[in-house]
Amino acid sequence: MLRSAQRQGRLETPTDLELTAHADQDTADDEIVEDELLAHERRAVLRAAFDQLSGRCQQLLALLVADPPLPYAEISSQLRMPVGSIGPNRARCLDRLRHTPTLAALIAADHDELDRADHDRADRAHVISDPTRPTSRPTGPGGTCTGRG
Repeated sequence: MLRSAQRQGRLETPTDLELTAHADQDTADDEIVEDELLAHERRAVLRAAFDQLSGRCQQLLALLVADPPLPYAEISSQLRMPVGSIGPNRARCLDRLRHTPTLAALIAADHDELDRADHDRADRAHVISDPTRPTSRPTGPGGTCTGRG
């Protein structure tokens, strides 16, 4: 019955191109969802790490990332802190934030992932640039491909 409907032109079947486009869209959607989940997890870790800071560091960092940005004079006034102390205190607070156990673990995991990606890229670059490295396909006399492999 299905074949009969197809032959008579009453039933449309997706073309290979349409199926590929659907598969590509599904893959893109999966990547978007994965990226959004990772971003959400990172924000949650950052919030947890931020909560581990002293109240003074929390206040300072919150004022420094305010939107619209506050001038240092305003931050100085609100925190009763000399303008010249804002930068050094900011640096110390960010260092404490980086070294909280929750955020330190995330940073270490991100570094490990980047190291693996760099290593993989270096391996691929070596394969491409090393003409003495054996290829995956055997060649016949004169360097022509034998079609095996």
